[in-house]
Amino acid sequence: MKVIPYVEVISPSTFLPIQIIEPKECWFELGYTEVGEFEIYAPATPRNLEALKNGNFVKIPNFKYIWVITSIEYTFTAGGSRMISAKGYDCIWLLKKCIVRHNLQLPNTVSAAFVNLVNTFFMPYYPTGYDYQLVSIDTQLNDAMATRSNLLEYIHKMAKSYGCSINAIYDENKVKFSIRQGQDRSDTIKFSQSNDNLLSFNYLSDDEVKANTAYVVAKVNDIEYATSYTNGEKDKIIIVVNSNLSTKYTDTNGNEVELDLTNESDKALFMSWLVEEGKLELANHTTLTEIKSTIDLKNSNYVFDTDYMLGDLVEVKDDYFNITVKKRIIKYTIHLESTGIITETLEFGE
Repeated sequence: MKVIPYVEVISPSTFLPIQIIEPKECWFELGYTEVGEFEIYAPATPRNLEALKNGNFVKIPNFKYIWVITSIEYTFTAGGSRMISAKGYDCIWLLKKCIVRHNLQLPNTVSAAFVNLVNTFFMPYYPTGYDYQLVSIDTQLNDAMATRSNLLEYIHKMAKSYGCSINAIYDENKVKFSIRQGQDRSDTIKFSQSNDNLLSFNYLSDDEVKANTAYVVAKVNDIEYATSYTNGEKDKIIIVVNSNLSTKYTDTNGNEVELDLTNESDKALFMSWLVEEGKLELANHTTLTEIKSTIDLKNSNYVFDTDYMLGDLVEVKDDYFNITVKKRIIKYTIHLESTGIITETLEFGE
């Protein structure tokens, strides 16, 4: 069980703690393929007003994750109380401020590709106080080429396709971007009312965005090149992906290269990149299955970030609806209510 006795505020210039906030209420999220948010609601004391400013970082003590403030709101009520509200995002949101500026050939493992993307498109613009956590993920990429797009959106797409989560942690007075591959813990981590570790259960299944085939089209010198990727399901539900892939790219050695599509081997390589692009896009077009549950902290023996983590597969069961599923943890929320009660909420999905 996590506790929130106070919130630490960290300077973006020195990356050192500068203040402690005792909030009236607060909540913090971590997301699997979405950026987690947070909000702190505290008395508008001079100390809090000085500490809670846009751009400053915040974290919970004894919790490695870190968030950045992007919005401040001041309120004055009829009862005479003055309050300050600070809102923002998990620090991976900073990757959203950068773009994949040119086509980049990626290394052949997920972790190496992640490091290459951060090093190439983020670190040159934020050189001080940021780093990445080295994690070895040997899952192979298949001829992956990062195309011009938002950096975080591309990383999230790649990570989801290979069962990985992206988060930012505070370590050694630095903000470190981290990638982690989810583990299958469904044999040992089980949530259900019968196990007395769930207080609520909400199940949603939605096929609106489902597709199983990506038809990928790229135009080079007014010539269209098209291919498709399918996940093998029987009935084809097709999406069209208009690729901005070009024949010019930077290879894994940092060299500028241009393919000659009249050459069969170059053309085959180009088409394989289109197939991989279709695979990544298809990861966002599965059946939407979401389960939102509140953990019973008094009876649960499981501790977040110790027994299970974001992106892990666990078993979730509802006896009344006769639903037993193996689902991935896609969101974690810890909430300090104004009453002083702490709740932890999990969302499960694909």
